[in-house]
Amino acid sequence: MEATARVRGFRAERTTPLTVVTDAFDQVWSEAGARPFLVLNVVTAFWASAIFTIAHRTNSLALTAFGFWCVRDVLSVTRRVFRFWVVRTARLKKSQYYTFGFGRLEVLLSFTSSVITLLAAVYTLAESIERISPHPEVHANHLAMWSASAAVVHLMILRVLDEPVMPRSRPGMGGSTHSLDLDLGWLSLASLVLLLVSSIALAITPVATIVDTFSAIGIAALLGIAAIPGVESAALILMQTVPLETVQRIQNSLREMATFEGILEFQHQHFWIVHEGELAGSLHVRVRRDANSQTVLAQVSNKLAHLIAPRNLTVQVVKDDWMQAAIPVTPGYHSAPDRGEIEV
Repeated sequence: MEATARVRGFRAERTTPLTVVTDAFDQVWSEAGARPFLVLNVVTAFWASAIFTIAHRTNSLALTAFGFWCVRDVLSVTRRVFRFWVVRTARLKKSQYYTFGFGRLEVLLSFTSSVITLLAAVYTLAESIERISPHPEVHANHLAMWSASAAVVHLMILRVLDEPVMPRSRPGMGGSTHSLDLDLGWLSLASLVLLLVSSIALAITPVATIVDTFSAIGIAALLGIAAIPGVESAALILMQTVPLETVQRIQNSLREMATFEGILEFQHQHFWIVHEGELAGSLHVRVRRDANSQTVLAQVSNKLAHLIAPRNLTVQVVKDDWMQAAIPVTPGYHSAPDRGEIEV
């Protein structure tokens, strides 16, 4: 008598946006260093809501403008939490479905938050200009107290994040990518001074509503100045550009490698930034027929290791075929204004 058994297939797991977010949250929560930032994210979101509520009740446009600084704090903490998830996923083994990780998602999140901050600054600026002529009444009840508490919380968040408005120099990236040299702390401090001056002026004389309007204009302008570098930096990374200094260093390395034994030329060079502080690239190396491909591959990888991590570098070694006519190949061309053409 033969025993029979029913073969049952595996139940397919349903993937929904909720399950993806839940899994990502579990992964971040498992990181001990990410838990304080998760709590801080909730606290900053609650505090930003409280600031907008008080601003609506008091009809203070300066406090509303500073509320968008609090929104920027929430987005900054969110990016820090997301960075823990990016670092965790970067430990996965690279495959055909997983190549350079999720670093570009972090850049996209940075670009989105900077654009939101910039739009908030433009909106506040437009609202402030409309209120210059008519002077609506501003209720100064407890406005100075809320302004002072908002200043304290904002400075504490900046202290925890230690986030500059300009990207600092990183190894392998060739220095600063912007001409401005502003610090987020100074911009925030100037905004806080404007907010406190407006609150104190309204506490002394409630008819000084024009001070609240002009303080809102100044705070919105400073918020826009803080957002512009983040938009520019993230946009350049998303467009796969490379800083000019880094292009020059890559060009010098390629020229030095062109003198190595067996190497004839480099073709199809393409280098780009995966995310801040990390480069990726690919190129074809045409070598002599008698050259050792593994030796050439090791030499190229070692020479570019100080600029590009080996896991982000793809090198294709092509043996020279004297029977085939030479085909002109255009070197990797960088369309951005701050990049140049890499030639050997």
